[in-house]
Amino acid sequence: MSSAETSSSSTKISKSTILLSIGASGLGFALLVGPFLMPAARKLTIPWMATPISVIRLALDKMPSKVPINQRRLIDLGSGDGRFVIEAAIRGYEKSVGIELNPWLIGYSYWRSFRAGVLGKVSFKMVNFFDVDLRSYDVITCFGANGIMEPLCDKIKIEAKDSALVVCYRFPLIGKKHIFKDGELFIYSKKDI
Repeated sequence: MSSAETSSSSTKISKSTILLSIGASGLGFALLVGPFLMPAARKLTIPWMATPISVIRLALDKMPSKVPINQRRLIDLGSGDGRFVIEAAIRGYEKSVGIELNPWLIGYSYWRSFRAGVLGKVSFKMVNFFDVDLRSYDVITCFGANGIMEPLCDKIKIEAKDSALVVCYRFPLIGKKHIFKDGELFIYSKKDI
């Protein structure tokens, strides 16, 4: 084999390696970033913005529920990194569920749950929260967005039990009477919705 043939062969390998590397990098980037950009393609979207832990703790402290903590069931609609679900589990809630469409955030939520020692007390589901039945929950939480709150309010009116409490942060249920408010934190009783 001549040196020209060897050089041509190594050039082909180099070009193939480069193209394969570019393709793999692009695919990896799409898999990593895609779940964060996909909500923008939906009709109703909720951006992920972490609720401050101080707000979550205040909300859990101010729950005027007659249901004992160890019998309470919480669902967080758009649970992000799972902080509300995890904090409720740490406090002893019977069941604490997060609903989230971003698979990376679900994975991160499970990891955070493991680190907090509550992995067996929580669950996270990748499903649109409009497809989730709310009947068995005592506490429904949502850090929503303007386009979400009205249809969510309608869903809660139809599905939630009468004793359910609804916690909203930053985006209140417009025209509904809250039972507790502190800054951008709102707690509602389902009977007032």
